Amino acid sequence: MPITINSVVKIVYQLSSQALRQEVSGESVFLDMDKGQYFELNSTGNEILDHLLSGQSESEVRDWLVHEYDVTPQQAEKDIQEILEELLKKNLIIKLP
Repeated sequence: MPITINSVVKIVYQLSSQALRQEVSGESVFLDMDKGQYFELNSTGNEILDHLLSGQSESEVRDWLVHEYDVTPQQAEKDIQEILEELLKKNLIIKLP
């Protein structure tokens, strides 16, 4: 079932307290301090995450991606959701209520 970004509901994300994030050459390297595992996010994923962590809505980030990278809105939504799902699954970011 495809996931569609809801432009009405704004979800706020922040780094998890168990995660350290360092930018290296435009990419993000995360350390899960509880598990001692590393995770890398490429430069585009890093930009997406920066926009989300700065408080932009998923729909705002989608629109930015469409403009900046000339992708379809559907591809932008897919990319955002894949990044969010992976980072949430690994407990590197959390949703705030």
